Amino acid sequence: MKQKLNFHAGEGLVPDFDALLNAKIKRYVGRLYNKKTMSFESTELPQSVEYRSLYVKYAKEGKLVPADAATAKICGLPFTNKKTE
Repeated sequence: MKQKLNFHAGEGLVPDFDALLNAKIKRYVGRLYNKKTMSFESTELPQSVEYRSLYVKYAKEGKLVPADAATAKICGLPFTNKKTE
């Protein structure tokens, strides 16, 4: 079983690679599409994704925010329990 990481959206749009590769759906980690504003907005709840080194890279760049201490540790980041708005 692959390791799971939990993220909130950060400062960028990070593709949900599993959705893109398996279902050919364009989704972004920690974001949902709002038809009214025609934009991808961050969600209140974190999103769980399978481990990929790119997710760790994006977390270090601030594009994703670890949603729990275990994910932060894997990413080599401090856990702040805050999400980016």
